[in-house]
Amino acid sequence: MNQSKMAVPVKKRSYKVALTPLADAMFQLLTFFMLTTSLTPYSILTIGSNPESQAADAVDALGSGAGNGGDALPSDVIIWQLEDGIVRSGGTKFDRTQLHDLSEALSSQAGTVHVQLVIGPTALIQDVATAMAALRAHGVEHVEIKRVGADS
Repeated sequence: MNQSKMAVPVKKRSYKVALTPLADAMFQLLTFFMLTTSLTPYSILTIGSNPESQAADAVDALGSGAGNGGDALPSDVIIWQLEDGIVRSGGTKFDRTQLHDLSEALSSQAGTVHVQLVIGPTALIQDVATAMAALRAHGVEHVEIKRVGADS
């Protein structure tokens, strides 16, 4: 008897790759990073909405009582004009780093001090936060915020 060996056909294995779970995972990662990433740091956002307005006009309007119901400002109100990294008070220009010294000088005055922050079109949120923190640290409690070009 002649036995010949026959080769058994080898069955090819086929692998199926499902891309649906990969697409789901990528979509979840994309959504996560879109929701948790901020493209602009919060502290450099500007507050002013009308760049053509001049901050000096706002200070003149506030000093004359405009937007205050026609009443003139009390004599004990200190006006700080906030711009990008600078503060103007009484015609003098100060750097943002000098706000603590200015606040300390205000708190040493006798009586209640009222501070009015006039926020210019180039003022950053960080400028307002720094000014408010400096005033709070030195016990100045009466602070009013006005925006250049604001109706109120």
